[in-house]
Amino acid sequence: MICPWCDTDVEDDWHAFVGCMVAHESWYWVGLSTVLQPRVGTVSSLTDFVFDICRSESRDIAGRVALLLWQMWVARKDVIWNNVYHTSTSIGRITLLYGSNGKKFINSPHHRLCNTRIV
Repeated sequence: MICPWCDTDVEDDWHAFVGCMVAHESWYWVGLSTVLQPRVGTVSSLTDFVFDICRSESRDIAGRVALLLWQMWVARKDVIWNNVYHTSTSIGRITLLYGSNGKKFINSPHHRLCNTRIV
């Protein structure tokens, strides 16, 4: 399958989340380019890439990476199913918005209630 964003390369998981220019620029807009750059060319798969981030980075950084990957997946599906294109800037902004709302949620009484164990 050809990448729905750049329409130039055959899409695989690496290209979809790292290699495509839209994906690559999204890392920049979220402020994670310093997490991305040292790993490009040093890991053999997207799985190794994500596991290395989870092992080496803080929970905050790993969480931001997870949010970004999810938002890129949502944006990619929008192109395929709805013919709606997102820019790397909009992907980054939405990721940052979800990240800031997530921090508010984690500190809210509702989050504590959701994490209460029922015995």
